Amino acid sequence: MYPIYEILDDWISDSQYDVSLQIIYELRDEILNDCKYSKIHEYMEEWIESADNIDHLRFLIMERDNSDPVREIIGRTRLRARVTQFSNFDCLPSNWDMRNTYLYVDYFKDIIDILCLNPAIVKRTFIKTGINAVGRFPNLAYRNGKEAVDYTEFAQEVHNQSCYCHLVFMGMLPLKSLYDNDFKKHKSIVIPKGNSCGFYSWWNGGGSLLSMTLKRDLVLPLKIPRKTEYDRFELDVDERNCGLGYCIDDAYGLIREAWGKEFQLIYN
Repeated sequence: MYPIYEILDDWISDSQYDVSLQIIYELRDEILNDCKYSKIHEYMEEWIESADNIDHLRFLIMERDNSDPVREIIGRTRLRARVTQFSNFDCLPSNWDMRNTYLYVDYFKDIIDILCLNPAIVKRTFIKTGINAVGRFPNLAYRNGKEAVDYTEFAQEVHNQSCYCHLVFMGMLPLKSLYDNDFKKHKSIVIPKGNSCGFYSWWNGGGSLLSMTLKRDLVLPLKIPRKTEYDRFELDVDERNCGLGYCIDDAYGLIREAWGKEFQLIYN
């Protein structure tokens, strides 16, 4: 049994008991107020107060109940979440620690690659906006037109990064999808077009502007092919008191609409 059932079991049982009693007493009142049943009115009160009769009626009501309370609760629940890019190269230092100077290597290279940016255009944009880009930034022209984010927005995120961070994508947790698939491991995550991303540190409670907007749906594999075991994307709840460090809302106080659409999970 999943923990969600253990947590909700007593509450659901109590609620079902209360609702079934409510139905029974509503039926009683309906009968007592209907002259068609006047011949049994004098017996009704005594009969309905019998514990055995109440239990029998409750059993009949619950036997006909085809609802799924857990699914209904999950369907109405909206939880904020984040998808984080982990790498064998740890994380990205702040702009100050980088001395406003970047090379196309290590975690920074992983970020550019996953966002499908052309390194040569990244370098030109950085230099134009006052960020130093040194070394080789190859011209990967096949990425042109396929970029996940805008080059200028990327430069702004990098320039305003305040601490050591990972690349994170914001969205709503696909709780119903997880429940319908028995919480089994998914193979990839789709970040919807229009959702925001940026750099964030849940252990420091800070990051960048988190204002890069995805220009298209972005499919992220849980495990990155031909990489190390540390290169992966991880889906986490990002709510207060969730036990996963400082949530984004703690640090930024964003309105609900800023989180965008629900992530999609691919299982095959």
